[in-house]
Amino acid sequence: MKSRMLGSGLLAGLSLLTAVMASPVEARNTSSNPYRTPCHDDRIRLCSTASPGKAGSCLKKHINELSPACKAQVKKK
Repeated sequence: MKSRMLGSGLLAGLSLLTAVMASPVEARNTSSNPYRTPCHDDRIRLCSTASPGKAGSCLKKHINELSPACKAQVKKK
C-alpha cells in the first residue's frame, strides 16, 4: 500500500516538474505571451549592448536583419 502511494506521489511530482520546465519555452513564443513584443528576440540578438533608450535606433540600423514582424513594427515608428 505504501509503495502505491509513493508511486502516485512520484508520478504527480514528475508531472508538475514537466509542466514547470515546459513553461519557459512557451514564454518565448510571442503568440502565447501577450507581453512579448515582436522585436524582443531581435533586440536581444542584434542590440544587446544598446542602452534601453537606444534600442530603437539600433534596430533601425539592422533593418535588413530583422524578423518580418519586427521590421513591420520598426517601419511604423
